[in-house]
Formats: sequence, C-alpha cells, structure tokens
Amino acid sequence: MNYSLWLCGFCMAMSVTTARSETVNVDFNKLGKRFDGVGGVSGGGGGTRLLYDYEDPQRSDILDFLFKPNFGAALHILKVEIGCDGDTTQGAEQSFKRTADDNASTRFDRGYENWFMVEAKQRNPNVKLSGLEWGVPGWVTQNLSLHSDGLTPAVVSKCDNNNPSQQWTFNYKAPGQLCNNDRKCLNVPNCDQSKPIILFGPSAPGESCVGDCGCTKVSGLKCGVGNNTLDCYKNAQFYANNSYLYNAIGNKCVTTSNNMLVLQDGECEEWSYDATSGHITNVKSGQCMGGSSTPSPPPPPPTHNTPFTQANIDYLIEWVQGLKTYKNLTIDTIGVGYNEGAFNTEWIKEAKKQFVSAGLSDLKTIGTDDCCGGQYHVVPQMIQDKELRDAIDILGGHCTGVQNGQHNPDNTTLSLGKPLWNTEQHFGLPDPSPGTCYDWKTALQLAQTLNQQYVVSNQTAVLMWTPIYSWYDWLPYKGKGLMAALRPWDGTYNVTDTIWVTAHTTQFTSPGWMYLDNNACKMLQNGGSVVTLVDEMSKHFSIIIETVNANNQQTLTFNFNNMETPVTKLNYWVTIEGSVFQQKEALPIVNNMVQLSVMPNSVVTLTTTTGQQKGTAVIPTVQSPFPLPLNENFEQYNEDALARFFSDLHGAFAVHIDTDGNKVLRQQADTIPPLCTHGSGASAYSVGLGDCSMSNYTVSVAVKAESVNSDAFVFVGSHVGTSANPESFYHSPYLKCRSSGVSLLLGMSGTWELTAAGQKGSCATVGKGNGTWANNEWLTVVIKVVIVNNNTYVTASVGNNVLVQDVQVDSNNNEYCGAVILGSGFHHASYDNLTISASI
Repeated sequence: MNYSLWLCGFCMAMSVTTARSETVNVDFNKLGKRFDGVGGVSGGGGGTRLLYDYEDPQRSDILDFLFKPNFGAALHILKVEIGCDGDTTQGAEQSFKRTADDNASTRFDRGYENWFMVEAKQRNPNVKLSGLEWGVPGWVTQNLSLHSDGLTPAVVSKCDNNNPSQQWTFNYKAPGQLCNNDRKCLNVPNCDQSKPIILFGPSAPGESCVGDCGCTKVSGLKCGVGNNTLDCYKNAQFYANNSYLYNAIGNKCVTTSNNMLVLQDGECEEWSYDATSGHITNVKSGQCMGGSSTPSPPPPPPTHNTPFTQANIDYLIEWVQGLKTYKNLTIDTIGVGYNEGAFNTEWIKEAKKQFVSAGLSDLKTIGTDDCCGGQYHVVPQMIQDKELRDAIDILGGHCTGVQNGQHNPDNTTLSLGKPLWNTEQHFGLPDPSPGTCYDWKTALQLAQTLNQQYVVSNQTAVLMWTPIYSWYDWLPYKGKGLMAALRPWDGTYNVTDTIWVTAHTTQFTSPGWMYLDNNACKMLQNGGSVVTLVDEMSKHFSIIIETVNANNQQTLTFNFNNMETPVTKLNYWVTIEGSVFQQKEALPIVNNMVQLSVMPNSVVTLTTTTGQQKGTAVIPTVQSPFPLPLNENFEQYNEDALARFFSDLHGAFAVHIDTDGNKVLRQQADTIPPLCTHGSGASAYSVGLGDCSMSNYTVSVAVKAESVNSDAFVFVGSHVGTSANPESFYHSPYLKCRSSGVSLLLGMSGTWELTAAGQKGSCATVGKGNGTWANNEWLTVVIKVVIVNNNTYVTASVGNNVLVQDVQVDSNNNEYCGAVILGSGFHHASYDNLTISASI
C-alpha cells in the first residue's frame, strides 16, 4: 500500500514513502499471556476518604467515571486496604475488628472501603476485588507467630570474584548501610541482637532495607561511612572501626558462627575490605561475606509485634467471609505479604491451607507485594519449596513501571509460570512530591506503564495508586490519583487526562482477553510501544499504541494473519495533549492490512469493539472555602459512622453513643497501637478536618480522656497545615506543632502544654502549667488565633481557666492557616460540641 491518511486534528498528511515507518505483524494464532486487567488501589491510608463525603449527584458521577463500563476509566479491579486503625500513608483506615472480642453489628459498615467496593460492583458486577494489609491491629500482633521469619540468613563462604552476593558496598541507601550487588542488605530482624543477621534488601537503588529497628540515632560512624546526622532510617546500620565491623545499634561485633553472620559482645573478629572486588573477607577463616553455605536452623519465632500470627490468618478469613455475608462482596485475590515489608514463607503456606479449609479455595493469593522496581523477593524460596509454590497463585510487586527502571523478570521467575502483577504502580513520579494527575506528563507516564507492563515486564495486570486523589492537600502525595475529588463541601472535582489514557485500554478490553505475542506486542523502533489483545470467544481485538518520548511522527503498518472473522474496518480513538479520547473516522482494512500515522506523545486505540464513549456529567465549577462557621454535635449520625469532613490520621474516630445516650466522636482504636508499614513513629491517635482556606478562627470543643492511667492525654490543634512538610505526617502523625499551627495538650495528671510554630517555622512551647482535671471528665477547650498585620496571637483556655492570652507566636514569617486536629494518647477519648468560627 502507498497512500496518505489525513487525520483531522491529529496527524498531518504524510506519504508512507517518506515517513519513519514500521510494520507490526499481528498473528492471531500466537496467543501470549492472559490479560488480567487494569485497576486502582484504594489503600495506603485515607486516599478515598473525602469522596465518601460528597453528595449526589456529584458522588455518583465520580463513581461512574471510575467504574462504569464504557464511560470513563472503567476500572477492572479494585484493591482495598484491610484497615488496621493506624496511619499507612495519608492517614488511617478503620478495622472491622478492633479487639479480639469485637463482634459489633456495625463492624462491616465502618470506614468507607466496603462502601467503595459495593459502589464499584453496582456499576460493574464484573469488577474484581482484592485486599491487602498495610498494617494490623495491635492485638493481632500479640499472639505467637506460627513459624520462623523465613528470611535468608547472611553467611560466609568461599570467595568468588564472579558472585555478586559477595560484592559489597557501604552507604547504599544511607551512611552505614551495607548491601551487596544482589541488592540484599544486612539486617537485624526485629532489633533482636540474639538472632542471626539476615539478608533482605531493596529492589532498586534508593529503596530502604526491610528492618525493624525504627528510628535509631547513628553516631560515631568512621571510615567515611557517616556524618553523625542520621535519623530514622528503617534498616540496620553498620560501621567499620579499624578491622572490626560493628552494628551501630547496640555496638555489637559482626562475627561468624557455623558459617553464619551473628552479632555478639566480646572478642571481635577481623575483616578486610577490598574496594576493587567488593569482598569483605574474614581474616581468620579467609571466607568472604555472602554466597551460599549450609546455615544453622532458622532462628526461633518472634512472639510479639509481628503480623505473621495465627490470629492474623483468622482475621483475614473473617474479613473475607464477613464481606460476603454482610455486603455480598466476593474477594477474588488477597495479599499474603505485608505491604512493602518482610514476609514469612511458613505463614504464607499455613494461611493458604486455612483459606482452603475455610471454604475459600477460589480465593487467589498474591505474594508478596514487594517494593520497588520489579523484584519478587519470594521467588528463591518458591523454587526450593513446592508447598510454597502452590500457596502463592500470583506474584505481585510494587512500582515496576517504566518510571521505576522496569526490566524483564529473570528466567527463574518466569519458570514458575505464575501470573506477574504490578500490584501498586505510582505515576507522576518522583515520590514523595509527585507530578499531579493534572499534568499531561503524568498522563504520558501512565500510558507507558499500561502498555510496557506487558511488553517489558511480562505483567498481566497493573493497579494504579490511587484511583482517586481524595484527601486533604496538606497530607502526603498531593495530586496522586487518576482523578481528583477533595472538595466535598462545594462538590467540585476534576476528570483529568489520566482517566482518558486509562480508558484507551480499559474500555476496549476485559480481563480474560489474551495478549498476542510474536511482534504484536513490542517496543516501537522510533519510540513508544504497541500491544494487541484478543477475546477468544467473540474474536474482537484491540490494539493500543503509545508514542511517549518519540521525536517524530511514525507510520505504522499492521499486517493481520490468521484472522478467523473477516474485518473490514477498525474503530479509531486518539489522545493528544489538549484533545483526549476522541473518536475519529474508522480506518479501512485492505488486504488484511491497515496503516496509520501517529504523532509523538500520543495514545491510539484501534478496535473492532463498539459502544465506548467519553462520559460526561454536570461538574460544579465554583470553588468555595471550607464551610465556616461549623457546628458539629454528631447527633445526625449512626453508631460507628464517619463524621463528615473528619479524616483519621492515626487511630479510629467514629460516632459513638455514650453511657448518657449522647452521640460523640470517639477514638475507638485499641490501647495496643496498631502495627503499620508507615506511621511507626506515631505517639498519639489523631484526626483532622479542614484546609488552608481556614484562618483567623477560634475552635471550641469538649474533650474527655477515657483511661485509668495517669499518663493519658488529649490534645487539640489549630491552624495546622500551611507550610508543614506533608512527609512529617507520613511516619509520625500529628501530635505537637510542626512548621505551622498551635497545639494544646492536656495531661490527665493535671498538666498542660501549649506549643506553636513561631518564626521561620520553628515549633516552641508557648506555655505550660498545671490544672485540676482528670480522666473521664468533660473539659471544654478553646483556642483562639487572631492575625493582625501579619502578626499571630493565641489565646487558649480550659473551661473558665485562661491558660494564655494574646500571646504572639508568629511575626511575618508564617501564614497561619489550616486544619483542626483532635487527638489522644493510645487510649479511648471522646469529643463533642465542636465549633469553628471566625476570630474577628
């Protein structure tokens, strides 16, 4: 064929004899892997919270854009967090079982994830549902774990210059971290110095090791491996002193026992390091750190602070069965790792057996939600253990897309024959301050991922984090979603280009279709990629093309072979910047061939299917400030309901009917704090509402600590969130002021402390003293912030007792604005009669 195509609004007329051209051979007999779908991940804490508070018709319209077939993103899969009552990124998700004996009739109505799944299913009964733990309630961790931790011991063995596991580098993630070229790092499991050091590592440079030593100040580092300024690296830290190797936590020597690395006091063994070979050699034995050996039996099981318990297996089974009983929801897949954390192979095997025994044989397991870059850390154990291979149905990894250095899985991984899924893909990188869903560049990154997940990474499903940006913008990861809806008070929202880039795949395919291999799915020579999928039943097929980062127009010729059903034309949909998801005139198929010209940085779908549309709705456009004055007495809500606009940061704040028959907002999480992949630095439970449209206001609220302990406390924060670093909430939800705001903490021993952000964002104590209050007593707290001529003044009182009056806390350096925060220690507390009104 030698002709030109004129594609109005998309491609210039171009002669195929002069254009950059490429042929794509589509052979319908060359079936590849099963396509499992495109989905969204509502989890990692608080991501969908504000959507729940929208009113109809806006809320229903937004849900249509996410799930309704042939309308918007038309997501095939919804993965949700199994809530733990703890901070797991932008806040906390509520648990259905807060204590071991929690059998409340409302437990499957808590939070919003179950509601979200029900709404998705109402729009598309074929949506697949998945669950994963980002954390577990504290009571779950107190049971004995089933078996050993299942991680690989670190060993010494005969030196081998070709063995990357013996090629070591200091300072891989942070000064003092010791990792080999297999990207496995030395770690001290659960900070237990009596256990052998284990190997567990990141999958890409810059990802921290999985250790449990939390925030540990590392000081005295020598030999160029430290600067005395390290805080809060979540991995073991090592440093060299003369010829000895120490663990910085506990200052114990790294020595050997039965060819395994251990930590001990007493006489240290000498080691030598060769920077050229990367070898760390034991001077006495001549063996090198790393490699393979016959280690001693695995260490004894930890007894506390682990998710790998029998109680957690029971917890997961009850969650799956309860959703079916109370919500008629079938969970199709469930994670058996611990979100981006360690895993336990013995626990995985036991969980699978008990799932089957409980009648959940159709429940597919995903192992092990590793982060990040495409590694599946459980594969070596699966190769050696048939029971483990049978226990894991799908291999899932996080952030394996093109922006994360995607690569082909190795032959060992492919030999298992398991479906490979991208179980959490971020887009709009880099984290933690990503490009937002409003950016065209973000949409292009998504287009690459949707195609190249299969072409490069052999993955058959990709789940995007998140389906919707619906949390307050003073929390982490602002703008991270397929669309944005974070203003329920005025009903405004944004259907962004990322929705329509997703639609180029989801509206033209379904889970169960098959990829075609043998050139029909490939990288394009002049930039971009193409995938072809076919429905074996109907014989419909779709071709998705992306030309991200291409420099020139390309002419693509598709040759069709072994096409069972004659096709005369292909429906044609195009997205370019400024003109998204537009249907063009169908392209004719002549002599089993079709040809088209494609612009750089565009997305194209060719298909035999019909019925697609670019859905529309009446979207409010007028934004208004957060509604003040606000008066909330919680009487309008049912037991265990979420109160409108309140977003849990850490803990579980829900409406409760107290012993007097009064409805209050109560912190319901257990006194044993949850174990979470994030929020590990939290020292209090807290909830927030409002945004930076709020300023110059007074907050008044009745508070009550419910505890028998004298160290119990409650606190109220005001004007929080203006220039505060959102990452400060990521690992340590709010307690005292950060770079903005005021916080009054009342200790139930009769003490108080008022902290406030001052000049240049510093946080300082404004005042402190003693009072006459105690546990289980209602106290009315008032914080008044007045801003005059860029100067900020605070007055605070408890009951009739004025604690500070018109104290200046800021001068010209901070703009005081933001949310109200309510919180407590790790115990129950209640709040009532909240009012927020203008101070002047």
